[in-house]
Amino acid sequence: MLKQKIQVLFLSCVILVCTVFTVHAEAAGRQLPLDREKLQAVGKQDSKGEACSCYALAYCRTILDGTVHSFSEYNQNGDTEFNVLCVWSKGDYVSVTAENRQQVLQACYDSINTGRPVIIHVKTKYSQHWVTVVGYRNVKNPENMTEENLLIIDPLYGYDGTLLVNPYSLYDFRYIKTDKGSAAVSDTQTAAPPENIPSADAPSVNVSEAEQKQLTGDADGNGTVDAADALLVLQHAAQLGRLPDRRGQNADVNGDGVTDANDALEILQHCAKLTGVFSKDLQAMGSSEIPLSY
Repeated sequence: MLKQKIQVLFLSCVILVCTVFTVHAEAAGRQLPLDREKLQAVGKQDSKGEACSCYALAYCRTILDGTVHSFSEYNQNGDTEFNVLCVWSKGDYVSVTAENRQQVLQACYDSINTGRPVIIHVKTKYSQHWVTVVGYRNVKNPENMTEENLLIIDPLYGYDGTLLVNPYSLYDFRYIKTDKGSAAVSDTQTAAPPENIPSADAPSVNVSEAEQKQLTGDADGNGTVDAADALLVLQHAAQLGRLPDRRGQNADVNGDGVTDANDALEILQHCAKLTGVFSKDLQAMGSSEIPLSY
């Protein structure tokens, strides 16, 4: 009976690994960790107001700082939604120049992969608008991205725990607003993402030797989080093997105090970018992330 259970467990691991990499091959995405309560506290734009730019910036600073910001902090005219002049520098955001649509989309892709939201200028049916980009989905190749690949917080609707797939077309290529620390497009050059930031085409996360000890999900201690770690956790749970010394804490990715098949499943989901941050790390940050649906 024990042998049959072990065989079932091992086959389940093989199936899960195949499923994960099939999903990853079809579609890749990434979403920034979002704190629902804090973003809800920012509020949303009055439907007849003009403060979309200030709200978009407030969402960005709330995500980056972990504290709630108000749109009025960035409005030169204070707490009014009907006489608005956004002072981007107050939120440490600057303009980025692009010459075409693809460079705007590349800027969004690069900025999300550095862990930073970006603001874009879009065209609505009747006017212009600003929205906050916080993720992307279904991107096999960033060179083939479209506006519909972007996940946004729209100031008109605010954030209630779900994200919108961007329904807008771009308004003007000259107007991209990005945090000074991001690696978005500048002029006609595409900045490469810094080392140790996962791309849509790489299912593992590489870290420096000094960081390996604390890397959540790195069950085998080789400095990456991949399907091999999930397999090792499953083998450990079935008593077919054991984790390397001092790796139990890294392998307990959901933070429930035990290392079992649930941790292996979450590692696989992380490798496929179905989740961006492990449950244990989210608990430590006091925030929650909504998994992407493809």
